[in-house]
Amino acid sequence: METLEHVVISLAAQDLRDRVLIDRTKQNAPRSPGVHLSGILKYLAYSPGGALADGKAQGEPSDFEETYPTVVACGHMWEEFCVSLYPSLIWQPGPRERNGIIGTPDGLNFGLSFKDLELDVLEEAKFTTKSMRTPDTWPWWWVRQGLGLCALHGLFHVRWHSLWAHGGYKGKRWEHLPVYTRTLVEFSEREVEGWWKVLVKNKDKAEPE
Repeated sequence: METLEHVVISLAAQDLRDRVLIDRTKQNAPRSPGVHLSGILKYLAYSPGGALADGKAQGEPSDFEETYPTVVACGHMWEEFCVSLYPSLIWQPGPRERNGIIGTPDGLNFGLSFKDLELDVLEEAKFTTKSMRTPDTWPWWWVRQGLGLCALHGLFHVRWHSLWAHGGYKGKRWEHLPVYTRTLVEFSEREVEGWWKVLVKNKDKAEPE
């Protein structure tokens, strides 16, 4: 994983005025039945010996939505607000299936201008109460979800819009104001397809929806 951009976005009052409000009524399609990427990740993370179950990586409880519904609600609010800042972004483009595995990104951005490149990018909005961190210590779930979505879409770039609710450290005390970081990464084909093999291998162990 190569980090192409990792910046703090300082919103201005004009950014709030320039937002393009989304049409929420178009996003009511039910989730497709079957095995979802999130279900396989949940198995790999929280089953006995899983990445987040045995202390190898810090993570949330497997029933996060039931345990912390207000935090989940903040995540939905952040996603919808964030999308309104980027009118060219295709929000919730719908499910994609490969090898019987279904996944849906928060957004797609075709032809994103970055330096002298035009990139097709998967967009993900994350609201978190974790301490602010850099991509080399990115949460386990974020990276593996990004790899899986890349494999489903035949892409190699993911851009995370992360809202760190508690901000970052400043000296020896918390700076409590929220911080918005935007992070663009590039995965190699070897990373993407290698992780896809792991997902396919564990597909039958996930709980279908």
